[in-house]
Amino acid sequence: MRKRCIDPIIRWSHRLICVSLGCLLILAGCGGQEAASPSPTPSASQSEAAPVSGGSMTIVMPNNATLKPLETTQRELVDLFSLIYDSPLQYDDALRLQPNVVERWSMSEDGLTWTFVLRKDVTYHNGQTVKAKDIVACINELKKIEEDENRDSIYAVNMDLIASAAAVDETTFTITATQKTNRVLAALVFPIIPDTTIGTSLPTGCGPYKVVSNDSGKVLELEANDSWWKRTPYLSKITVKGIQDPDTALTSMDVNLVDLVHTDSLTASGYKQPGSRDVYEVMTQEYECIIPNLQNAKMQDVQMRQAIIAALDRKTIITETYLWHAVTVDAPVPPDSYYYDQTQQQHEYNPGKATTLLGELGYRDSDGDGFLDKNGEKLTMNIIVNENTLSSARADAAKVAAQQLQKIGIDATVTVMTWSDYQIALQNGNFDLAFAGFSIPKDGDVSFLLHSTRGTYNYGRYTSATMDSYLDELAAATTEEEVKAASSKVQHLWSDELPVISLYFKTNSVVCSAKIKGIPTMRDMDIFKDIDQWYILQQGDENKANAPE
Repeated sequence: MRKRCIDPIIRWSHRLICVSLGCLLILAGCGGQEAASPSPTPSASQSEAAPVSGGSMTIVMPNNATLKPLETTQRELVDLFSLIYDSPLQYDDALRLQPNVVERWSMSEDGLTWTFVLRKDVTYHNGQTVKAKDIVACINELKKIEEDENRDSIYAVNMDLIASAAAVDETTFTITATQKTNRVLAALVFPIIPDTTIGTSLPTGCGPYKVVSNDSGKVLELEANDSWWKRTPYLSKITVKGIQDPDTALTSMDVNLVDLVHTDSLTASGYKQPGSRDVYEVMTQEYECIIPNLQNAKMQDVQMRQAIIAALDRKTIITETYLWHAVTVDAPVPPDSYYYDQTQQQHEYNPGKATTLLGELGYRDSDGDGFLDKNGEKLTMNIIVNENTLSSARADAAKVAAQQLQKIGIDATVTVMTWSDYQIALQNGNFDLAFAGFSIPKDGDVSFLLHSTRGTYNYGRYTSATMDSYLDELAAATTEEEVKAASSKVQHLWSDELPVISLYFKTNSVVCSAKIKGIPTMRDMDIFKDIDQWYILQQGDENKANAPE
């Protein structure tokens, strides 16, 4: 069975592995106090128009994509499938799981058996009622995918926590968990399809839109589902076009062929055009950090790690390499998450503090060469980073960071390595600092990165009985309150001890025609969460934007 310690991040035409050490990095912001969810930037007329029914928009999907809902590995298809299919549970804006098609649930006293009850008013587009056996069939298929080394799915994350699932009756099903954990609920975010259609392309769904036309998977025509259990969406029609890549999609916006593109923020830079296009910044779970090698004696003292983070001007790193598309944090929890603790220690750019801390450790520039030394040995830092075929952004960030460390007297050098050499260096401990990136669970369970026995990617060789106990507590939590309390403990200890030096959470962008209004919020993996509230600016409105015909 594969270990899925962290949520997968899938790019258009680029499939990334569980630890996204080679993923594209586009960041913005500086200072832990500034950590907050990116705000949408709609046009000024957003709040002026009254919602009306009717109208259409055109979106894109990867060209020649596999349209089997439970088997997708591409973020853009998650967007598409959320229009056609509903899910048992759903995340709210604070990343808390809420009832959806599943109306309520309960847990046994030992925390291993969960009972779920469905709403009775949810039907598929063909009029058939959604039943518990359908949910169970989806779970069983996703468990097969999780266990198959040759298959993958975004939705298979956390399926290893489910030992079995069974339908009790038409509206009730149970899950037996492999361990006591609230993470079982996170497994119940996937497209619901009938049990007889597992493995088929574009089976009937129960979501806000239904497929009325399919041109060989190249063009889909969707119509509003007037029988959707929530309410009929304002937008009457959505056209989905298969397009090769985000660049081509954005070019299509230039000639008014496409209304919306979900892409990384670097690709979207320059596409905000007041009165014509809006750009919404959406928070991701993609976390960038620096791993200190705690096997090296000089890195073991927390004052050294405090000096390093004080010497890093993250704002400058961002402005010079990432075009402002990120939010900095001091612990590995998405800043828009309910579980993010703003009371943790904040680390500000303070080179004077860095110099003082290093002086207290005995480092001086005894020979006047501009670099600190101790007992005749120069203070050096070997920084490793992997080369990236998608972007040089991470390597550029490492180089800027090295320059900042040099300013306080650390002889920092950057080695850009191939992916294979980089992995070998991490595994063998041949580094002082390593730039890396991970997809972080919404509750900040970083056992994969820090736990002394479960830390599959604990390349820094961090060992702490206290941190282990906090992570164990977090893994075993079964209520939101327990999760929040345990996560807070992890965050505070992380910020205090700096076993990993936090940099930022990156954002992505949704470039949208200004004719589309009523968009309250967006999330990276669920941009259409409130699609029923979207509407088209009507002909004759004085604020009407130029839009595709």
